[in-house]
Amino acid sequence: MKVAIITITNGANYGNRLQNYATQYFIEKNFNCHCETLHNNSSTIIYSLRKKLKKERKTKRDRNFQKFNEQYINFSHHTITNWSREKKYKNYDLFICGSDQIWNSSFKENDKANFGYFIKSKPVISFSASFGIDNIIKEKEKNYKKYLEHLTAISVREEKGKEIIKNVTGLTSEVLLDPTMLLQQEEWEKISHKPKNFPRKKYILTYFLGTISKERKIKIEIFAKQNNYEIVSLIDKNNEYYELGPSEFLYLEEHAELILTDSFHSAVFAILFSTPFLVFEREDKMKNMNSRIETLLTKFHLEKHIFSSEIEKIPVEKEKIASILEKEKRKSLQFLEKYLKEE
Repeated sequence: MKVAIITITNGANYGNRLQNYATQYFIEKNFNCHCETLHNNSSTIIYSLRKKLKKERKTKRDRNFQKFNEQYINFSHHTITNWSREKKYKNYDLFICGSDQIWNSSFKENDKANFGYFIKSKPVISFSASFGIDNIIKEKEKNYKKYLEHLTAISVREEKGKEIIKNVTGLTSEVLLDPTMLLQQEEWEKISHKPKNFPRKKYILTYFLGTISKERKIKIEIFAKQNNYEIVSLIDKNNEYYELGPSEFLYLEEHAELILTDSFHSAVFAILFSTPFLVFEREDKMKNMNSRIETLLTKFHLEKHIFSSEIEKIPVEKEKIASILEKEKRKSLQFLEKYLKEE
């Protein structure tokens, strides 16, 4: 069986590239099939034209992400857009939408292509797809209803996503783990690489996608100084670690003394590697994206890892996590085998 994965493929985002790899790896490991990821150029006509006219110089970070893609992702030679037609993709038997924020309605490029709406004669399912935010933008609701009703089966990553689907379409959906959590620690270690500029002393890993207040920054700096930790920042463009690719990200997550983050996938890998971590709620306009982290921490009974007022090093209870992971993995397998298991 030949499977096409539909996900976000542009940009240099750690979680996005690693969930793409995890989806491909998990499906090929458990089922007799070959996965290919479709290059995704879904966007509005104006946005697409602007992108073509604007030639951006590739940074070292971009090149490191490209290297990861070339090494670990089976990309199709086909590209999808919001104007794609089915006949171009006739060699695929199943289309899987997800994971990551492929249905975030605030992203201009997220439209019909990300629902596989151009496929009419083959099954199209979603696997741990995410809306990213708590609601669909009002003017997109009508189209999203049409796209969702087109799907053969729906699974999402957050409880909030399940609610959105029920409210917009009346359809039921399953809440499944993010694909990154379906791989064992040792499976991730196989593609993890030690950075050349790995810190010489113990370090705190900080990865904040939202704005972090001055007050919180000061608290982090004081805690690091008190414990003689270096601060490794993965989002500061002026920091030497900013250019690192997904494989180096994995290594830094596993070997940190403490992870401080507002990133869903940074929290995921802290859990998988049993690295002490604290999750910060977003304070800016991205605060309505907190639901996916809430679902994650509630599922694994890790609410105590939410930052309240002070920085502290809270260990991850590995044994408790392992039993929940096994149960959740079975749910993902049961969902997929309806469409991937050979008769």
